[in-house]
Amino acid sequence: MRAVLDNTVLSNFQRIKRINILNKLPGLSGNDYFVTKYVMEEYAEVFDAHDVKLPVLNINEGDFKEYRNVIERMQGWNGLGKGELSCMFCAGLGYADIMATDDKRARVCAEKEGIKLMGTLSVLTDCLRVNLIDKKDAVRFAREMSTQGWWISERLLKKFEKKIFNEKDS
Repeated sequence: MRAVLDNTVLSNFQRIKRINILNKLPGLSGNDYFVTKYVMEEYAEVFDAHDVKLPVLNINEGDFKEYRNVIERMQGWNGLGKGELSCMFCAGLGYADIMATDDKRARVCAEKEGIKLMGTLSVLTDCLRVNLIDKKDAVRFAREMSTQGWWISERLLKKFEKKIFNEKDS
């Protein structure tokens, strides 16, 4: 699997000072995780981009500009930044199999385009799968992220916890 990460996922890990976990993931998980330069530009507006060691996928600037011009004219697509659009662009061209974002508008638009999605919880699950973190860490990190600016419902957090600990939904 090749996953392009949006700024929302990167930021969630950085807010709890765990970006180092994401940096280790590509080599250990068997999956390719990468970002675009536009995601890194958005990230750098708030955080130190030197902390992120993920590979940056190079995309054709002219093609991306043309893509943005088309997308920005479509109803319901306003408000998406270059980061989200560059992730969708990569997925649409087959450079990525999946887009990782927690941005609701980006998820809705990506789904319209048939782009497979994952989010922070899926990335935490992959980290758990390859033993970068344990079950307690996965749940603790998700809860810490929710207190540091990531909006996620309590229902989803509880569902994630049950899944991690292999409990049945009641």
